[in-house]
Amino acid sequence: MKAESIFYRILNSFWCKFFFFALCFAIYFTKSDRIFGWTNHESKTHEPVISDGAGYYAYLPQWLTYRTKQFEFHTEINKKYPNSKFQLMLGVNKEGKHAINKYYSGSAVALVPFYCAAKINAAAVGVVDDGYSWPFLLWLNIGVIFCAVLGGIGLFVLLRKYNIATWLSYLSVFAVLFGTNLCYYATVEMPFAHVFCFAVNTWVLVFAKKWADDNKNKHLYWLAALLGWAFIIRPTNLFIVVVIPFVFPDLKAFVQRLKALFTINWKTLAIGATLGGAFIAFHLWNTFGQTGELRMKTYTNEGFDNWANPEIFNVLFSFKKGLFIYTPLMLLFIPALVYCAFKERRVFWMGGLIFLLVTYMTASWWMWWFGGGLGSRNYIDFMAVFMLTIAVCIQAAHWFFKTILVIVGGMATWLYQVFDYQHTNAILHYDKMTYERFMEVFLQEDLRFSWYFDRVYEEKPDSLNVISKPLFFKNVLGNQFNKKEYTLNPNYMDDNPVLDQSMKPLKMNAGKVGVKLSTELMVLSQASSPNVNLYLFQGDSVIEMKSAVIGPKIPSLDTWTNVDLYFNFNKKFSEADSIEIRVEEGMSEIKARKIKASIYSY
Repeated sequence: MKAESIFYRILNSFWCKFFFFALCFAIYFTKSDRIFGWTNHESKTHEPVISDGAGYYAYLPQWLTYRTKQFEFHTEINKKYPNSKFQLMLGVNKEGKHAINKYYSGSAVALVPFYCAAKINAAAVGVVDDGYSWPFLLWLNIGVIFCAVLGGIGLFVLLRKYNIATWLSYLSVFAVLFGTNLCYYATVEMPFAHVFCFAVNTWVLVFAKKWADDNKNKHLYWLAALLGWAFIIRPTNLFIVVVIPFVFPDLKAFVQRLKALFTINWKTLAIGATLGGAFIAFHLWNTFGQTGELRMKTYTNEGFDNWANPEIFNVLFSFKKGLFIYTPLMLLFIPALVYCAFKERRVFWMGGLIFLLVTYMTASWWMWWFGGGLGSRNYIDFMAVFMLTIAVCIQAAHWFFKTILVIVGGMATWLYQVFDYQHTNAILHYDKMTYERFMEVFLQEDLRFSWYFDRVYEEKPDSLNVISKPLFFKNVLGNQFNKKEYTLNPNYMDDNPVLDQSMKPLKMNAGKVGVKLSTELMVLSQASSPNVNLYLFQGDSVIEMKSAVIGPKIPSLDTWTNVDLYFNFNKKFSEADSIEIRVEEGMSEIKARKIKASIYSY
């Protein structure tokens, strides 16, 4: 008992909590660093401000650097950073002079302290203060991660308010931070609104619970201010209001509290309304500056077109973006909700109502999959409610079922991390996944599968006529590849292997030129993905080129795989006089044998 007491004393200590959340922050930042190259620029593969995130972020340089109303600076930024997508989602007018930002401003509000830190950082190292130089992108990254971890802290506080065991509270927070697509939007695609929704909505629940328990004015003020802020991050955050009655002991207690606010404590209510209304007024001021109108609805050409026929099944189960497919941790929500329906009715109504509202809202939107990204991202906003439901169920379960649920949660967290890695490296396509495609790359983490589904391989023509017998490749030493296997690497090859001779198509053939390339390959590294290029010549001029990446055709490492590729040129035989084939990339970690090519007409 003494050892158990010491263990729980450590878990409940400030330093244990500090270390846990500091470790979560460090893991998140390390993950982002590998993508954005803050400490190693050569590792950079992504830009941190893209797509919707560019719109959410654009308010910051407008407010704090350029002090414009209609994002007039975007032209200058586009010229300065031509390869970026910093201004991609801003609605530019026909004259190209200014833009209207359809995105809500609440996310940018959360990042103001970090933008100010970036200005200080830029001045200290002599980097231009344009809002998009590297100090601003670095501090944006830090700010988004900070908000995600702050939401995790709020979830921990909330769970403890509901008497969830400390060890289970730690596991629950870890599961949300690393087992849901919150992880992706906190470390890869930034600054989408969902991270800030999660953080603010979680703390709304915390202060709602505190206000319900002790009826202190300060907690109501925090609650009102956070609700106003949540609204200007995404108006759908107001779904969280339906949860507030259920944090009270019963509905009667909630009604009595409201009655007291509108009668006895009306001054307290007025102060709270002022705090929340200040955020809304701030956003209206922003939209008025852009449009000359006081309006909240800025998505003028987008709406809930599917409200009469919501795509509910697709939102939950499709392999395009299904919630339960790409966030398998949420599968635990189903038995948890059933348990709460019988044993914890207030938690049941909290989780059930929010789930129904988010599902219907998502399924009714004109684009139910909400564009690119990983999984169904709208559920991130209310993940604290879903995790509370799951934690209540696990805590009440018999030790045997408790163990099973924790193990399943751990496996779901691991599986999500595989999906996160795959999506970050474009192994999962951002919006074209199907069941068949999902199974093709299930659990595949080899980088040669990157952009696998954007690569088109030509098929064998319906009718073809072989013109030449197979021609074999030779290396610079004159050894044919069909005789034995070779490890192709820069030390062994003075040059990339090419076909031993020019292949001269028969001029009298009336068809188009085609080439079948056959080989057996063994990939020794997950990142090795050779590129095969075919060049059709007329004299010394290349008149057509075909290309294919071989790597994705090989399902596993260290295994010989036969690969047949067809290259159907658009040029006729009469237009060309020779063909050259080169294997030009990824040669350092591949074995090859029986490399041959045949010319055909079709």
